[in-house]
Amino acid sequence: MDFACAAAADTEGLTVVPGHRPADPPTDPKTDPGTDPALIIGVGNPTVDVTALVARADLTALGITPGSDLAGAEQPLKVKVVEAVLSGRVGAVVSRAPGGSALNSIRVAAWGQPASLPVATAFLGAIGDDAEAEIIRDSMAALSVTPLLQAVPGERTAVCAALIEPATRDRALAVIRGAAGHLDPAHLESPAVSEAVASAAVLYASAFVLSTPPRAALVRALAHRASTSNGRTAFALNLSSASLLRKVGPAVLELLPSCRWVFGARDELEVLAETANPPTEAPADLVDKAATAAAAANGRAMWLATFLPSDGCLVVTDGPRPTTIIAGGTTGDDDGGRVLTTYPVPPVPAAEIVDTNGCGDAFVGGFLARAVLGSSVSECVRHGHNCAAAILRRRGCDLSAPL
Repeated sequence: MDFACAAAADTEGLTVVPGHRPADPPTDPKTDPGTDPALIIGVGNPTVDVTALVARADLTALGITPGSDLAGAEQPLKVKVVEAVLSGRVGAVVSRAPGGSALNSIRVAAWGQPASLPVATAFLGAIGDDAEAEIIRDSMAALSVTPLLQAVPGERTAVCAALIEPATRDRALAVIRGAAGHLDPAHLESPAVSEAVASAAVLYASAFVLSTPPRAALVRALAHRASTSNGRTAFALNLSSASLLRKVGPAVLELLPSCRWVFGARDELEVLAETANPPTEAPADLVDKAATAAAAANGRAMWLATFLPSDGCLVVTDGPRPTTIIAGGTTGDDDGGRVLTTYPVPPVPAAEIVDTNGCGDAFVGGFLARAVLGSSVSECVRHGHNCAAAILRRRGCDLSAPL
């Protein structure tokens, strides 16, 4: 299957800033229902999301602000926040649901697909032996996501507290990693996992898994398998968290040459660019393109895209502002035929937004569900936007109703 990016395809209503030439659209979409489904495997931290409505004053008392991400915070603060929510000392718990960034994306990829499209999904991660583990298992079974789970005796399943500030609907996140932090690279060699990985069309990881050396080694092994598959398997990476990237930025940079797709929010790209030490003066062509796109930050993003292989795509989300695709970068080339395309985000009325938790994960799941079929980038982005909009209108990543 050819996964080449088509960042300049279907450009009606878009802003396109070309390098030498537009990329060719993907070919050979897998639409024959007689063939085996294209398999997407996600690897990440399977987590139970506990969502609570928390007043701004309580957030301040905990030492956090609405919309903040504690992925890079010290463990005592994360434990303090999670335990405060679980104990009921702050806020009102409104839901307990399966979560974790990569698992959310994989479940959305399965949820948003018509039965007529040949896509299969699986998830690789570690869980405890507790009631929360059953929430994870049941959520995967409900959407026919194949479990490739490692059980870790004596550890609790990961818990993420999502603290929603009612006035802004912004959410702050704090995670106790638990069993998820004990995912063992040896798990890749178990028969079920090894067979699934060998047959996967896409291997997708969140940067959260790079925070400990053994799990980072597992992700590197998956990236290597993809890069040596002669195009049969693509590797995708989510930058996941700006604060986390200050710790795992070097590990992310090491993976970029193996990535077919890299997903990141605008603030995450800015932190990664700092980690990569971009040139003080960007090459003139990058500055010109950034100015043409009316966004100076795109110059740094386009520079980062040169770390990707020639068929790699950098997918930059920015909340309600346009989604940016940068394709065609070539390491060591000051131009590389890069193409920058922006896709407007269909607006969601503020009155319809329940909270923002999980909407970025939903975009990635929707995007990959079309990318694995060889769809054009515009179709991948369209489906990603649709999935994200649906999740914005729900409490967390609630997939109980159809798209």
